[in-house]
Amino acid sequence: MTAFWFLQPLWRRPLARGLCLMLLASGATPARAEPPAVFVMGASADNTNYVALWQTMIHQEAFRRMHVPLKFTVAPLKRITMMSEQGLIDGEPGRAPAYGAAHPEMLVVDFPLMDVVFSIYAAKPMPGLASIEDLRDSKLRGTYARGALGCENVLQPLFPAGRLTAVASAKNGLAMLAVGHADFYCDVSSSMMNILNSAEARKAPQPYKLFDLGPKVPLRAYVQKKHAALVPILAATLKQMKEEGLFEKYWLEAEKQTMGN
Repeated sequence: MTAFWFLQPLWRRPLARGLCLMLLASGATPARAEPPAVFVMGASADNTNYVALWQTMIHQEAFRRMHVPLKFTVAPLKRITMMSEQGLIDGEPGRAPAYGAAHPEMLVVDFPLMDVVFSIYAAKPMPGLASIEDLRDSKLRGTYARGALGCENVLQPLFPAGRLTAVASAKNGLAMLAVGHADFYCDVSSSMMNILNSAEARKAPQPYKLFDLGPKVPLRAYVQKKHAALVPILAATLKQMKEEGLFEKYWLEAEKQTMGN
């Protein structure tokens, strides 16, 4: 396949051919593919982090197969959200379903990368605090990762501003726990896995998970609507990669690179 895949008619691209034939058989008209010169993916953690590196490796291979140049830009989660809303980035590698519901300008890539859960953490065990209702009825002060909608959507309606603070990252939230500036912290498990498996965090006291805010939810990639033609191709590519065992292979490689030191 030529590297200049966007110069080929859509029906001649091996991965897209089957998708186009299905659309034609159903009477639908396939969307015109106009891939960007470089697809910019926004991430909230860099490749020194476990899950972030894993997601980067997966998407680098997927976009290589799609013959679309890819680069990542890294910023705090809330900033990434704002960049998506403003159309300054083309997609994000992994968001929970609540993100898509809140951002209609983004299209979900309907293939789950991993399951995550939003949870409440404390510096130490707190007997009697086993649910969000228990936490609401206490006098405890909390914090959450700004942009983590699974935390934000639950906590904001229940806690007054004086008892709840948003922070830029898990590192900030856990630091507030450690020095007693917050009694609990809320974040998504993938973000916590990143920070807690860093060399710095492994030397510090580990936070204690009080409870989960709900069941596990899938993380999926999201793409700007202007790149709608890429969505089914990326989903099919990710599915093929997982069937080839690459998700597990990259997980082990990311673990070795980020946790082996």
